[in-house]
Amino acid sequence: MSEDKRDATLWERVVMEKWTDSSTEADMSFGSHIYDRIDELHVGLPKHVLYDGPPFATGSMHYGHACVGIYKDIDTRFHSMNSFDVSRKIGWDTHGIPVENIANHELGITSKSDVYEMGIGKYNNKCEEIIKTCESDWSKKTERLARWVNSRGAYHTCDPEYMESVWWTFAELYKKDLVYHGMKICPYSTGLGTPLSNSEAKDGYRLTLDTSICVGVQIQKHELKPESAFILDVPEVYLVVWTTTIWTLPSNMSVCVNPDINYILIRDKKTELFLIIGENGIKTIYTKKELKKNPYEIITKFSGECLVGLRYTPLFGDPDRTLFVCGDSYVTDKSGTGVVHMAPAHGIDDYRVCVTNGVIERDGSDMLCFVNDGGCFREDITDMDNKLSIIIGRYFKDTENEIVSLIKEMGRGEIIRLSQCEHDYPFCPRTKTPLIYKPVNGWFVNIQKIKTRMIELNDAVRWHPEHIGSGRFLNWLKNAEDWCISRDRFWGTPIPIWTDGDEHFECIGSIEELCSRMCIKSDTTDLVKILQEKLINDLHRESIDEITILSKDGTKKLHRIPYVLDCWFESGSMPWAQHHYPFENVKKFECEFPADFVCEGLDQTRGWFYSLMALSTAIFNKAPYRNVMVSGIIVGKDGKKLSKSDKNYTDLSDILERYGAEPLRFRAVNSGLSKAQSVTISESSLQDATRDVILQLANSLNFMTEHGLAFKSVNGVGITEKKIEMRSMTSGLPITDQMDIWILCETKRWHACMQHALRTYEYSTLGKHILEFIKTLNTQYIRLNYQRLKGRSSDPKSWHSSLLTLCYVLHDLAITIAPVLPFMAEHIFQRLKEHFMPDLEVSVHCCLYEMLFCKNQNKKSPVTIERFISMDELGKKTRGTILSGSEDTTYSLGIMDCGRLSPKYIDQLAEDLQLLELRIIPLHKYKNIVCEPNLSVIGKHMKKDTKDAIKIISKLSQKDLLDFRERGYFAGFMGDRLITIMSSYVRFSIELNIDLIISDELFGDVAGDDLIWKTCPTTGRTFIMDVRQNDKTKRSMIERELVQIIQRTRQKAGIRIMDPIWIFYEFSADLMPFVDSCKLAERTRVSFYNGVAPDGCHIITEKCGVVERPWIVDGSYNIRICNDVTDEMLKKYSEYIYE
Repeated sequence: MSEDKRDATLWERVVMEKWTDSSTEADMSFGSHIYDRIDELHVGLPKHVLYDGPPFATGSMHYGHACVGIYKDIDTRFHSMNSFDVSRKIGWDTHGIPVENIANHELGITSKSDVYEMGIGKYNNKCEEIIKTCESDWSKKTERLARWVNSRGAYHTCDPEYMESVWWTFAELYKKDLVYHGMKICPYSTGLGTPLSNSEAKDGYRLTLDTSICVGVQIQKHELKPESAFILDVPEVYLVVWTTTIWTLPSNMSVCVNPDINYILIRDKKTELFLIIGENGIKTIYTKKELKKNPYEIITKFSGECLVGLRYTPLFGDPDRTLFVCGDSYVTDKSGTGVVHMAPAHGIDDYRVCVTNGVIERDGSDMLCFVNDGGCFREDITDMDNKLSIIIGRYFKDTENEIVSLIKEMGRGEIIRLSQCEHDYPFCPRTKTPLIYKPVNGWFVNIQKIKTRMIELNDAVRWHPEHIGSGRFLNWLKNAEDWCISRDRFWGTPIPIWTDGDEHFECIGSIEELCSRMCIKSDTTDLVKILQEKLINDLHRESIDEITILSKDGTKKLHRIPYVLDCWFESGSMPWAQHHYPFENVKKFECEFPADFVCEGLDQTRGWFYSLMALSTAIFNKAPYRNVMVSGIIVGKDGKKLSKSDKNYTDLSDILERYGAEPLRFRAVNSGLSKAQSVTISESSLQDATRDVILQLANSLNFMTEHGLAFKSVNGVGITEKKIEMRSMTSGLPITDQMDIWILCETKRWHACMQHALRTYEYSTLGKHILEFIKTLNTQYIRLNYQRLKGRSSDPKSWHSSLLTLCYVLHDLAITIAPVLPFMAEHIFQRLKEHFMPDLEVSVHCCLYEMLFCKNQNKKSPVTIERFISMDELGKKTRGTILSGSEDTTYSLGIMDCGRLSPKYIDQLAEDLQLLELRIIPLHKYKNIVCEPNLSVIGKHMKKDTKDAIKIISKLSQKDLLDFRERGYFAGFMGDRLITIMSSYVRFSIELNIDLIISDELFGDVAGDDLIWKTCPTTGRTFIMDVRQNDKTKRSMIERELVQIIQRTRQKAGIRIMDPIWIFYEFSADLMPFVDSCKLAERTRVSFYNGVAPDGCHIITEKCGVVERPWIVDGSYNIRICNDVTDEMLKKYSEYIYE
């Protein structure tokens, strides 16, 4: 198959077709049979269980979903190849407000009454239709990302079996007294008309600009405490209250101070008002400009305890009514005035403080709440004050100006300051409307009873990264409130509670129980059967709302309450509900609980991770998972959250179409995303992944294929056709060359690093490991063995050994990267199977890690090769210090001090570093060790001995410095005191004595400017190079350039290395002195002739151009590559013919 390297998605499309299509006879060994083979290989192996957090089946998949799916796929592929039987079951979170929002938009629904008018059944049918559409889009993208899932066995939270298990879950909590009916102050979405969970409210906070008010409420002077008597010494005194929720002031029932912080009584010089405020709250009532004018006088200072119990006149209501001041430590004067307005119906802390201080009853029956479910003020607000009638029917956020005007008009309080304040405020994550807190009568899970146990179980969970589990999640557990699980909505699992409407409740835990207790009014004998059949097929509201049951004592007829469950309750029941436990699959559930691995985004610490922990603790007294990976947030190129309106990201479908899945998969493991860090996925990062990973691996594979087939063409036998057992090799590999042994050792070491990262969920390091090995393989092994791999060495066995080694390495590389880059791994694997290893498994994803060739390499990595690689890298870095544009320049002489190295490797180094000659000479006498104190470090550790230590360092001899560096410390006397200096306190470097090198004529007659050098900081080895040019270096450069021109021309024309071709060249006169036809022929492995192409032959391609080396030569050339050339045609040519 011909490949276009520029289209990196080509291999993905071909592989995906084979994965998904087994319809033809030729493909029967591939396609869906992969899964059968995997099942066959994993029979009886230990289980590895992944819980797939059910995504909402709404909207389209975005980058965050995609990357979380990639991490899950990496986990399942890795454990499958590591001899585990892996669960790949997925699910869909189908209920809840996200689906209802779409239905409302499509149906034009604006209120609950619209739904009742339409009919709950029709409305829910629309919701079900929506999730089927969205599920199809998700499935296509999941497949395109190369994520293998068991979609046929997927669970849906709207399935009756799943819903019945959710009922069982609720019933178990009910039996354990862990769920109760009551009133709580809850976050409430006026846009949806339903309460939200605390986690949903927390995730909806964002900075917003609101009007804040500082208003003084008048202190009543009768019945003062002795410690508050100072108030009698001044005229009217106002306690300055600060709030950003002006609309709650009509519901005020108290104000609160902190008994333990300081307050001050001041006189405002402009208004002559006497005000009480927190000592640090002055900046709230005065601007910076006003404070410069000294606008107030402090009368006295006192603690907040003096204010507790004082009475004040409220802003609204009966003017003779008074309220009292509460005390609580939650009040602060770091923001605001240190005096907080209490509206217990609209704040959790307000409610708690008012109950604790006896302002209201615990059941909230005497609270003031005038806002309806839509967020508008009700008519009963006039019961508080007739003048508030102007805000009846108005949305709460739109009434602030009227309320401020009424405060001024009624004169009950003094408005001290109005200003704009930026603060965090919660918004509904679905409707984007501002949330309110209000009293909600509903059903709650009693989290307080299980909180301690949840914290204990969390200690045993391995979080990745660890700080999420010990920080963010643990803090959420410690501060968790009781969980409101009732929702006044339609598309969800109905709460299985029946009531007589008078606080008598009974819970139903299964379909069978409901059927057995139904009240039947009709005489129709088939009615029970009809109802039971309907219930079994559907448990939604339209099917059960009208069903009544008899109470257990048979005295009351009960009807179902109108609530559905929070969809987080449903997803938290997933571990057992997906199996319809306990009604069936009991053993299967017990084998798959708890999960070995879960992975979701950072926001799920308050969502799914939490609901799983809460319900698993409550029902089974176990943590639901062993390992948790937390993915970070993907942000746009502007650093902000991805937003369609801001256009700060490219649509995922476009990315997959243009770049394929592999660059995105690589980016997911080459960033901090798997460590809960925020990451940008830019197109440039995907382009980098394509260039540095995908195309590099493709180049290695193409090189292997081309030269492996050339070997077979020349020798008549393939590189692996000597019968070699592919699955197990107890006698070791048939490899003896030191360089080949080295790359196999490197492959084994790299595989171990990848295994460790995969096993310990250090996914953020996988990208680095892959890049490092690509460098090892391409820029070290292949490049340094280029001549051997092309068959240009004098030993034919060396050609075979190098190609066989490369084949083994690519085989092991494909298996190793398969979890991370499954498309590329399959592409490599199938190519090897097609051309070299026909006995391989049907797919790379059927392989187990025990099948790796490198595992049979038991020899140690050759020290000689490691030294050789080290010196090659040092030489490259040294060349890199020369000005840009000199990369292809040949130089005459280089000197290294690398110890022993055989002539073979010295010559190879010289060739790779483009040197005419390389000498290995000890350079110790030309080096000086330089030691400088690291002042910030040495001062921190040695303190008063720092100056003496620096003096000792300055006097050390070269021998002392050598010992210091090797031992890691130096102990010396300053007077009679022994001072020990650690090597970590200093910086070592090497200085080269160039003058001595010149005087010893190591490079002949040379000036210092003609030499460049570099010393490796870790090994101390040095490389020096003479950068002068001569005729020999110039000839070598021209020859190298001509070879490159020929090879590029051949490659562009699609000519394979084994194809028989002849090259006829014409060079200009000024270029001819630099040309050696014999060398060109040897290096290109082609018959090479001087002159025009003979008549009758076929010219495949022709290349004309100029060799542009102005400081050497500007010569023109014409190269014709031909085939169908006969011996007769060649008789007139006398030039060298390559054999």
